[in-house]
Amino acid sequence: MNMAKMTTTTKMMITFIPNKPIGKEVVQMISNQVSSSMNWPKENPSLNLQPIHLHRYTDTPIHRYTDTPIHRYTDIPIHRYTDIPIHRYTDTPIHQSTDSPIHLHNMIYDKNYDNLDFTISPLPSQDFEDCTFSFCNFANLNLTGCKFLNCEFIDCNISLCNINGVAFRQVQFHNCKMLGLHFENANQMGLQMNFKNCNLTHSSFFQVTLKKSLFSGCNFQEVDFTDGDFTHSIFSNCNFSGAVFYNTTLEQADFR
Repeated sequence: MNMAKMTTTTKMMITFIPNKPIGKEVVQMISNQVSSSMNWPKENPSLNLQPIHLHRYTDTPIHRYTDTPIHRYTDIPIHRYTDIPIHRYTDTPIHQSTDSPIHLHNMIYDKNYDNLDFTISPLPSQDFEDCTFSFCNFANLNLTGCKFLNCEFIDCNISLCNINGVAFRQVQFHNCKMLGLHFENANQMGLQMNFKNCNLTHSSFFQVTLKKSLFSGCNFQEVDFTDGDFTHSIFSNCNFSGAVFYNTTLEQADFR
């Protein structure tokens, strides 16, 4: 690049950190363009300097190859809205010295619950993200106040639970017993669930919208789908004995 052709009228604000060597001429050129208040070193050609990458809409430092926010003085990824370190390849908050998931603002991240009976030791009313529940018993529990985000339930008993206001967002149910659940009482904002080999006998989806959902090998005996919207959903190998579909939207639904 011909340095003589570069204009000196444009003012630039550039922050550098040590890494790669930069020649004396380049340092001098930058010094002439930036604000005099920066007190940029003019006579030190041995400086090892490299630009910090900032988010295009904020002054938040970001990783040079991704948009992941990083700590201002390190290369450690941090939570998007806090300075808490996160796992390098996920958004899961972790302890700085380990990769162990941590609780953040009453939220539990990336935790596995195996063979637990929550009827004896109740599940706390918290937000659960990227958690897995396997062979757990939730029967007749009051789950009000809980939020499940991108969680998975495997071989669990969730029958007759009170799910008033409970958020189910991107939740997967596999081989679960889910008798008598009223999904119309759940938090409808962002509601997204998939069911595989689940028993939902006597449950209700009254006025529930579950578009593009998967229901595979499920028992929907005497289930109420009245006024629901299941557009583009797939009902594969399901039992609908005694189920009620009244004024239900099933546009492009697949019942094969």
